[in-house]
Amino acid sequence: MTFVIEQYWIYSENETYYVAQVYLPVVGSATNTLSLGHNDCNNPTRPPTMNIATDRKIIDVLEGMQLEWTMHVKEAKNHGFPDRTKRYFELIYRKEDKDRVVHRSVEDILEGYNPNMMLSIYHTQN
Repeated sequence: MTFVIEQYWIYSENETYYVAQVYLPVVGSATNTLSLGHNDCNNPTRPPTMNIATDRKIIDVLEGMQLEWTMHVKEAKNHGFPDRTKRYFELIYRKEDKDRVVHRSVEDILEGYNPNMMLSIYHTQN
């Protein structure tokens, strides 16, 4: 099964997406490819930020479950609105782990970052 965690949820930014951005470089630090960037013109000496590279998989083993994370970037179609790049994470896991992934793994990640955060994800079946 797959969760899709998009950068935008309904009409605003999806905090779950940003939590994944913070969480994944930590668990994926053993991978060979991470993105590194900096865009704070007001503080040029600030350390750069890490993120997982586009279309690279990160395997996260959590409580015995294997979770496969991938970040995707696609050009959005222009329908009268300014072009917006669509960014999202896919979280792939075994079907039998669905309840544990939803009620433990994702919530634990969110609570570790912000205990008041709303869970904003949806899933598709493979």
